[in-house]
Amino acid sequence: MRRKSDLSSQSATAESDTVEIVTERKVIQFSANEALMSIIWTTNSKVDLEIVVDTSQQSFSLYTFPKMKAVFGLKADNYNGLSLFDGGVKDTPKKIQSLVIDELLRLHKISQHITSANEATRCEFISRIIYGVASIFDGEGKVYPQYEISGSHEKGPVDWVIKVGNTIITVTETKKEDINQGIAQNAVQLQTSIQRNPKKRSYNTAGLYENVMYGIVSTAVDWVIIKLVSSSSDNNSEVKVEVLLSSLSPSPLPINNSVLTCEDLAKPVENLFGQIKWVFDSQIESQGLSKWVKTE
Repeated sequence: MRRKSDLSSQSATAESDTVEIVTERKVIQFSANEALMSIIWTTNSKVDLEIVVDTSQQSFSLYTFPKMKAVFGLKADNYNGLSLFDGGVKDTPKKIQSLVIDELLRLHKISQHITSANEATRCEFISRIIYGVASIFDGEGKVYPQYEISGSHEKGPVDWVIKVGNTIITVTETKKEDINQGIAQNAVQLQTSIQRNPKKRSYNTAGLYENVMYGIVSTAVDWVIIKLVSSSSDNNSEVKVEVLLSSLSPSPLPINNSVLTCEDLAKPVENLFGQIKWVFDSQIESQGLSKWVKTE
């Protein structure tokens, strides 16, 4: 903790735990309330104290893969080294796929090439997929851009959250060269969401309480789905965290083609929509909730 004062001539010092008073010209250190009272009442009746509280919270953007690895105790050095989980694909409405494809074609035509595009342009492409997926759930799906979450040590906005009832999927935008960092940020966001929003948990085969959340990381071209599993027991406060990579990732959208057609996008969009729908169904099922289904 730090306190600021206009005092300029008095000081008190202790070898044990100290608190600093910062002035324009010097730092006054003291370790007891008596020392502080002595400084205040023997120097000047006008004292301005400014209290600064350090919460030790860090922005999600500061998390790199090595830092995330250390925090969760993982073994992988990059996302390609993560253990895999079996991803799946569900049917999604052709009509919604077609509408999204039309939007992607329009953006491709009027935007700078995606390989040289800035973050704002990449976000335009990513958001078309996200809003399209949310519309699958017939009004139950909602999209929240820049969704603020905070935990005991982390805070900041998630690029997008897709929310269906009480189930959320976090989406993180990143550059191609920063995809490892994007995955690290997304994983920490998932764990923070679990801490702040306890869900209905289930016992796994090892008799541990288990929370499961899925996240998406995208460069607009490449789409990566991860799964975070957080488990603990009744008599042990230690939490074990696993970060897994979908066996179907990365899933590319060919929007980096110089010429793009409806045929180029049809299968990739269908596949990506199906994967994200599968993720929602899996997470809803893991929470023991009813499902929203719209496939016609």
